[in-house]
This record gives sequence, structure tokens and C-alpha cells, in this order.
Amino acid sequence: MRRRHTVSALHWARSGTMVLLAAALLALGGCATQVVNDVSVYHEWPGDIVKPSYVLVREPHQRDSLRHAAFERVVRSELNRAGFSESASARFEISFDFVTGRLLRRVFEEAPFGGAYFWRSYGVPIYPWRYGGTLELFDVRARMAHDDMVYERALRLEIRDREAKPPRLVFEASAVNDGPKEDALDGLRYLMQAVLAEFPGRSGKMRRIVIEVPRPAD
Repeated sequence: MRRRHTVSALHWARSGTMVLLAAALLALGGCATQVVNDVSVYHEWPGDIVKPSYVLVREPHQRDSLRHAAFERVVRSELNRAGFSESASARFEISFDFVTGRLLRRVFEEAPFGGAYFWRSYGVPIYPWRYGGTLELFDVRARMAHDDMVYERALRLEIRDREAKPPRLVFEASAVNDGPKEDALDGLRYLMQAVLAEFPGRSGKMRRIVIEVPRPAD
């Protein structure tokens, strides 16, 4: 009798675990990915500008760079989407520098679903699925440590007013984010969206901008 009771309890716990796992995976399947961007902004932005006109300018080390040209296409697209207007006779000139890197990061996390299920025996220390007794479900939170490759992206963007002679710096922003994939263009796109959120924003204020990215359809 005791053996039959133990097997039925084991079957019940395993079945419950599988149901929880399946439900969690279904829930996660439809979730969006979050990209966290840390942004700092300093500016003396003119208050009379409704639709800023701009031209992109390059630093000497960027002049012949095809890589920087690809970055410019992303920056231009996000500026235009935010209400800027590109013009050869623009009032503002915009320069930027974008760098990427990678590093190993030690990650600590708890085992999902609260850990393992155990069988508590009569007056005997806890062992997995041994002896007889009543079934008790309790958490054994296992902290797991592993090293993940993380790709970091950093953007610095400056805007100068060309009506001043020489052009005067009126806006500067720095932003960083990271992710598990080496995707420089998407990383830059999210950084630009974070920098331009509520433009020009509060000067001297560090902000954390979280961007929801829909998961691609299977």
C-alpha cells in the first residue's frame, strides 16, 4: 500500500509540474522583449523651435566609414520620425558617435517555478521521493549562476545651433543599452528612440527608458 501511495503522489506532482511549465511557456510566448536604455541629457534648447531642421555632420575619423554610413541611416530615420526635418540649409547640425563591445557577465537567478518538489517522510530528514508519508509541496529556491555573453552599445549625440558663429552646442546626450545579440543597428535604433523620447527633456536628468519590442511571429 505504501508503495502504491508513493507512486500516485509522484505522478500527481510531476503532472502538476508539467501543467505549470506548459502554462508559463504559453504565457511567455506572447510577451514582448524589453530593451532598457539609460539616458543622460544636457541642453540649452531654444524654446521657439517647432520642427527643427538638421544636417548630419561627420568627425574626421568617420569621413570615409561605410559602417558610420549605415549608422547614419538609422539616426536619420529616427530623427525624421521624431519630427525633425533634414535640410541642406538647416539651422542645426547633428553629430554622433556610436560604439559597441562585448563582455561576459555573471548572472544569478532562481530556478523557475520555485524549485523541486520533495516527499517528506515520517520523522526522517527530507529526501527526494523516498519513504512514505504525506505529500508536502514546498520551495527549494536554487540560485543558479552562469556566464552570459552580453553586447553593449553606447551612443553620444550632439546638436549645434548654426545661427551662432561658431555653431554653439545646445544639446548633448549619452545613452547605453545592452542585449544578448550582436545587433548594432537595432541597438542604435532603440538608443535613438530613448534619446528622442520627450525631446528635449529635462536637462541634467538621468532617465531609464524601457522600450517594448514585440517578439517576431513564428
